[in-house]
Amino acid sequence: MSAPRPELPTLPVTFRPTLTRVVLLSVGLAMFLVITVIALMLERLNPGERVTFIFVAALFLGVLALLSRPRVTADDTGVTVVNITRTRRLAWEEILRVNLRSGDPWVFLDLSDGTSMPALGIQPGMAKEQAIRDARSLRALAESRSATGDDTPDRRSTRAAHGRVVYSGGRRRPVRPAPPVPRLPTRGPRGLPATQGVTPSSNGRIVR
Repeated sequence: MSAPRPELPTLPVTFRPTLTRVVLLSVGLAMFLVITVIALMLERLNPGERVTFIFVAALFLGVLALLSRPRVTADDTGVTVVNITRTRRLAWEEILRVNLRSGDPWVFLDLSDGTSMPALGIQPGMAKEQAIRDARSLRALAESRSATGDDTPDRRSTRAAHGRVVYSGGRRRPVRPAPPVPRLPTRGPRGLPATQGVTPSSNGRIVR
């Protein structure tokens, strides 16, 4: 018996690992404050060393803030996937399937160009149940949008009397069958056509 179909969320909706984000930002902010206070309280440090301490603390906070950046935002026209250093906009027609298998660190999107794209905004690291719910919701959205978009010109394929018609970029482009390849005449001895100057005799010998 298949699992019940999850209720579609109201668009726009954003999926992100909330608990992971809170932990990363809290640790980064706490480390920044602690290192900054220590750098200011140590009297034996010169101004250059204090600046170095504070810079290292700010760099550490920036790295953790970057790790907390991933999210997946879905709206009526498509999905925006924000990973650590890259952002990509996908139309619903480009998403074939949303996968979150056992042992996967995050969701993977199977795309229409044959590639698979990671979506770090849904990851079961610290909140497995939330990640599973988010993955199911995103999958339901992708399937519902694909179902409503099956009748669009980009997805239809029809046949006409003159050949197959495919759609590319919303325009009809007829694909006509290839013309037949002419057959070459059979060659006889010494490169002559079999029908010219060669007559088989009754005993199988060739008579000219």
